[in-house]
Amino acid sequence: METNGHTISLDIVDTPGLATKIDFHDFMEQGMSDVESKKRSKEATEGVIEAVKWLDDLDGVILVMDSTENPYTQVNVTVIGNMEARNLPLLIVANKVDLPDADPGVIKEAFPQHPMVPVSALEGWEWTHSTKLWPNSSGDPNAGNPT
Repeated sequence: METNGHTISLDIVDTPGLATKIDFHDFMEQGMSDVESKKRSKEATEGVIEAVKWLDDLDGVILVMDSTENPYTQVNVTVIGNMEARNLPLLIVANKVDLPDADPGVIKEAFPQHPMVPVSALEGWEWTHSTKLWPNSSGDPNAGNPT
């Protein structure tokens, strides 16, 4: 992407299963046999391992969180823990802020060590200097701001 004389290259990596709990009993509850459930669990576990390997090739992360949901889920805590363990720069994007039950402040309170920006795909809010960026807990108001 190029804008205002600046260029940035992004690789998008979607790791939806990164922190998924895998239990073959859950597959059995869906009507699968014992053998099929264990096979599917093994495949799912291999997928999680592959997702974790992708983290080694990242330079930074933009993590999108639903601002209508509890930010203290095992998935969020695990994903952020993996990013922090690798010392990857992390920007949290609080999505769905246009919804009545949205509370991006709860996300900021949950992870104050990372900058966070609230966005609305519905409203089409753009990433501009007028977009309110909530800095990390260092207090630096420019932490994470795009340049």
